This record gives sequence, C-alpha cells and structure tokens, in this order.
Amino acid sequence: MARKSKDSQVAKNPQQVKRTLTIPSTYDELPADWYNGVAASTDDSGVEAKSAVFRRYTEPLLDDTESDEERESLYGLAMIGWNLALLPAHARMRLVANLLKEFTEDSRLSIKDSLMHLVARKEELFSDYSWEIYSYHLESYAGGDRLTIAAIDRKALLKATE
Repeated sequence: MARKSKDSQVAKNPQQVKRTLTIPSTYDELPADWYNGVAASTDDSGVEAKSAVFRRYTEPLLDDTESDEERESLYGLAMIGWNLALLPAHARMRLVANLLKEFTEDSRLSIKDSLMHLVARKEELFSDYSWEIYSYHLESYAGGDRLTIAAIDRKALLKATE
C-alpha cells in the first residue's frame, strides 16, 4: 500500500493541522526562529509561563545588576530561595546551614539574609506556585535576554497519579 504524501495528510481546516517541533541534537543547530513561541509569557490557555513567574520573583534582585555574570549568579540564588520556600522550616534551615559551609565566613551572613528574603518573598507573593525549579538557562542578546526554566509541580504530579 502506497503511503500518502505529507501534503495530502495536511487537514483542510487550519485548526486541525498538527504542529510539531524537531529538537536539534546541539544548540549550534538551532535556527534563528527556534524560540519563537516557545518561551512565551503565557501559554495557549492564558496561564502565565513559569519563566515569566520566576522572572517577576527575581525582579528586585536584578534591579542593580550590571553584568550577565551577576544576573546569572542571582538567578541561581533565586532558584535556591524558591525551592527552599517549598520545604518545612526545620528542613529549610538544615539545608541553608549545609549550603553556607561552602562560602567564606565573610559572605555567609549576606547570603543567608538574601536567601531568607527570597523565601519570605516566595511565601508572601508566590505561594500559589508549588513547582520546584530544577534548572534555568539565561541567554543574553543585544537588547535583552531569554530566561527558560525546567520545573515540575510535584503536587499536580501526585494528584494526577491518584
């Protein structure tokens, strides 16, 4: 039996056309328009994208940044603060104490204060979001940057498996 050509498989109604995206094996292969629509601030249902929420969460930290490296570091700190806020207080403080061992004595207090500020900000303003952030990628270009994050909502995942 002969296979139908791709052209004959396209539905006549544009709403029925299935959109696909091929993921290249390396970032070097990404075409210039690859990100179009991928990192939108809202999805098709109007829900704010996780990267847009995370960017709003980090805005106060980023106001005075001057370099890409500084922004990159602050996003890393913000990711830790976000995830710490999802933990019970006793577990949170144990993790912070272990984390601070990695820093010089001179920087520990300011890092702890920053983390506690971020935890409070998450609990106060972003408590409706229960997803954990596993990684982020910041791509800078002339005139702006693109933030993408990898996150999972464990509560939703557990609920879906019940």
